[in-house]
Amino acid sequence: LPGLAALWQSVANPRVRFAGTIGGNVMAGNADYDGLPALLALGAEAEVATTTGIERIAPSRLAAHDRPLVTGFVVPSPATRRLFADRSLRPALTVWLGLTVTAGRVTALRVAVGMAHAAPVCITRVLDLPLTGLGGAAAELAATMTHLLPEPITDGRASAAYRRRMAGVLVRRILIRAGSTP
Repeated sequence: LPGLAALWQSVANPRVRFAGTIGGNVMAGNADYDGLPALLALGAEAEVATTTGIERIAPSRLAAHDRPLVTGFVVPSPATRRLFADRSLRPALTVWLGLTVTAGRVTALRVAVGMAHAAPVCITRVLDLPLTGLGGAAAELAATMTHLLPEPITDGRASAAYRRRMAGVLVRRILIRAGSTP
């Protein structure tokens, strides 16, 4: 997952990045951390140990399992997954974009938003669009995707209205960037 490796360079600070793990980042349960939105955008599953063996669940369901033992994360077809992020508005919100690209066509789009809700959220849309067509469709796709997001929180960092508006702006920017990436 070269996209995750490249983006992970800017997550946290070096002390935490070199000592921590993605599993620890996710299991900390902090809505401000970037591990869960990145995994959601990739369409990953968590592997957790149960009394009957290993079970795969959506990473967003980890909290409901009362802090299970995570043995790993599985990203389906890593060769077809692309990951982009815009973390420029931290601590108000972060946006992660995961694409499934097959033969130059985007077949799935996942937008994960961190820091704007009590827990990261992800919206998925099935598409059939040329990768180079993302830029031209960015405004419409961003509006559609952000409309599907739940209402953000208002706190000392930002209002819900600001977070909703900026989520649309960041999604549009990322889509344009993704459409121009070979």
